[in-house]
Amino acid sequence: MEVVDVADGFCAPEFTPELKQIVFDSTKEVFKGKDPIFIGCGGSIPFMEVMSREFPGVAFLLTGVGFSDSNAHSANENLRLDFC
Repeated sequence: MEVVDVADGFCAPEFTPELKQIVFDSTKEVFKGKDPIFIGCGGSIPFMEVMSREFPGVAFLLTGVGFSDSNAHSANENLRLDFC
């Protein structure tokens, strides 16, 4: 087997208290008072290591946006922009 590409890993830092409050407030507003759920499942988004290196100290919040039937990695992995 030939290795085609490799990349460094990325471990997302904890949210700052200010960003965490914004995420909680926004989620409660959109989802009828419910708190967000944070799940770390070990996926790989290669450009995040580059972004964190180029912009040290910046907090990133990634969301999945796609067509309702795209399901890029798993069922329901998208964010309906007309809803949010």
